[in-house]
Amino acid sequence: MKANIWYNRYLILKDMFIKQKNKFLYFSDLKKIKVKNTDETLDEILKKKKSVIRLGDGELNLIFGENLKFQKYNEKISEELKEILKFKSDNLLVCLPNIFQNLDIYTDDAKFFWQQYLLRKADKILKVIDKNKIYYDTQISRFYMDIKDKSKVENRIQKILKIWESREVIIIEGEKSRLGVGNNLFKKTKKIERIVCPSHEAYSINEKILQESLKIDKNKLILLALGPTATILGFKLYRKGYQVIDIGHIDIEYEWYLRKSEKKEALKNKYIGEVSNLEEIEDIIDKNYQKQIICRILK
Repeated sequence: MKANIWYNRYLILKDMFIKQKNKFLYFSDLKKIKVKNTDETLDEILKKKKSVIRLGDGELNLIFGENLKFQKYNEKISEELKEILKFKSDNLLVCLPNIFQNLDIYTDDAKFFWQQYLLRKADKILKVIDKNKIYYDTQISRFYMDIKDKSKVENRIQKILKIWESREVIIIEGEKSRLGVGNNLFKKTKKIERIVCPSHEAYSINEKILQESLKIDKNKLILLALGPTATILGFKLYRKGYQVIDIGHIDIEYEWYLRKSEKKEALKNKYIGEVSNLEEIEDIIDKNYQKQIICRILK
């Protein structure tokens, strides 16, 4: 069975190569894109309390004019994401997927996904990414499922936990993301508060979310899990003097790690865009979670 899967993947990649062989001329340029690895990224955050903004394949696709499952394309969101890609600041880590040098760090499934992605979009990527800038790794929030060598996962989790250790934290998240609910991801924080936003099309009210966020004390750490809106919102908050960490799927990865999951699986009370439908996620009655919510901005 596995041999058949690999043969089918070979045929897919071969067909893509034949149809798009001119794109291989771009591959030497792709290797010029500099992305620090996960450990270098985490160490940089810890050393100097830097802010983190992440652009994954979804954000890049929006730049390229494509819709996502939970966020439709529009010209303004594309332009704002392009601005972030070019922005340079010593205290802001702009992150990209670490895919331009070596894909062998990933599982077979993840490696195949990125091979196809690069084959299809190499020319578009090179038009928007600055080859003279040093980027950092989006995979700080994808530290488990797609990584082949799981031996470093525990050490990376400990580094992640230190980011918010003894800090007062505000989580700005989708209404059914529920970061840390049902696990101990934030056990070392001093205090948790939440601003709850739409899980779909949050960008349509991004200015409302920004205005509410600007009421936050600047001594608090802001954690963002709101898709592409988190990228744009985090950038604006950083420029207003906040420390922000766009942590995206980190809670889901932590759940899969605790379960020792071998494939991406749905979780009963948390929305995962890749494997679940928003309508299927039930409301929860968790008194501690409800107490943490200081504001709901749902329309």
